[in-house]
Amino acid sequence: MSFDISAHRKPGRRSIVGAHPQRDAIEAACAAGISIRRVAERFEVPRMSLWRWWGGLPNEYRAALRAAVAKQDDARWREVSAGLAAIARRYPDTRADIADLTHRICQPQAHRSVGERTHAA
Repeated sequence: MSFDISAHRKPGRRSIVGAHPQRDAIEAACAAGISIRRVAERFEVPRMSLWRWWGGLPNEYRAALRAAVAKQDDARWREVSAGLAAIARRYPDTRADIADLTHRICQPQAHRSVGERTHAA
């Protein structure tokens, strides 16, 4: 089920985030769990505008974004793993270092939950 955000627009001026040329990237960053503050700084939008935009999106849409971002991250990790394996095959003396690097990258970060948001500790 796709959700059309434009059908539920309120009257008046369009929001700063909604009119931003990189809105898709902003939404993807928020869905990836990057803090609102960091996303706002990166895309040069007011933090409160971004907070209102993200909070105003329907839960179904945010859940779909989170799933899409997770799927994309998995695909990127497979690419990185394949690249590291190719390097290890070409340079056998680096296998131990590459295995250590892969292990470090794979380790989950410690998180603490604050309300509904998860923050890196």
